[in-house]
Amino acid sequence: MRIRLTSSLSTALFLFASCAALHPSSWRKPDVEDVPAELARAEEERAAGEFAASVERLLRVRAIPDLEASLREQSGDLLERSAEGLLDRHESSGSDPDAFDELFEEEGLSAHLRARAGVLAAEGRLAEGSRVSAVKTIKKVDQVLPGHTVRIAAGALVARTGLSLIRDGGHYGIFFSYRGRGVNALEYLVLQYPLDSNCPAAYAALADHYEEVDDLDLAIERHEDLVLYHPLSPEAVISEARLPFLRLKRLERDDYDRHELLRARAELSRWIERHTGHELEGWVRDVAQGCDRRLTENDLILARYFHRIGSPLGARIHSERALRRAEEAGIADLVAQAKRVLETLPHDEPKEEGFELPVSDFDHPSGKEARP
Repeated sequence: MRIRLTSSLSTALFLFASCAALHPSSWRKPDVEDVPAELARAEEERAAGEFAASVERLLRVRAIPDLEASLREQSGDLLERSAEGLLDRHESSGSDPDAFDELFEEEGLSAHLRARAGVLAAEGRLAEGSRVSAVKTIKKVDQVLPGHTVRIAAGALVARTGLSLIRDGGHYGIFFSYRGRGVNALEYLVLQYPLDSNCPAAYAALADHYEEVDDLDLAIERHEDLVLYHPLSPEAVISEARLPFLRLKRLERDDYDRHELLRARAELSRWIERHTGHELEGWVRDVAQGCDRRLTENDLILARYFHRIGSPLGARIHSERALRRAEEAGIADLVAQAKRVLETLPHDEPKEEGFELPVSDFDHPSGKEARP
């Protein structure tokens, strides 16, 4: 086995004694008639704490073709116990990750033990400060042993490492950023470990990152995923508030979309209704008033347009709707603007042919704001 002298000579000698016995060229596959004696010897080695020797002996026994079922079962049980002892010893001694890699690569061991060895190798690399390498090791375990039984520990490691990386503004090599590796790790986490308890924090960190780099579409997607898959988490309350804010922010770059404005305003209303007293309430109310201002201005633009083309009914409908919203939101300057438009319009004009009366945002029969 490949051993690196990382801490002290005594540690290196211990690792060599524990691991160098695996796959020695001098050993040979035992004959079938020797199996009972080999099993007895392996049990003695295990009891004496010679786990590496016991594991190697049992792997050679199990390589015998057409081994009797009872002997295969006995050797398998003993192999599990010996390998568990070897893993425990490596873990308690702080072994070099390469020691765990060797066990992970051993196809004669059970999938559970191999996965445990792989995760311990990743833990060792993380302890050494090799965060990117630690995540790569977990990905390798998942690829080689899909559906393994050490998923809780593996997911926790990916989450811990990814959250550390995404908050690190440094670089390694020439072109690679730790933050970019953190994004990759957290995207991997939410895809491969969707039930991990750290997923809400991962979604929130991803959304914040995408907003920071001005990818508002992805930021909205991650907030939506968080609210959908983890609705009871504390992070979901914040995402519910950020979602309408980001929809409004995205509209500053795109065409003026009243549908998106109404959607954001409805989300803000629901948030205020459900989370009154939350520390974000004041900020959410400010965002809601900003949205009301934009909706009111939209109606005033339409009112002036209809006035200009000689459609007083259309102008009145939009100016009255603008007035109601401005009064509800307490936006004094827009209240004054709406009143000035109304003052220029005739009263009691007949309904114009071909003009469809839009439903009021406030008086929709469903009780919700209507989509024009």
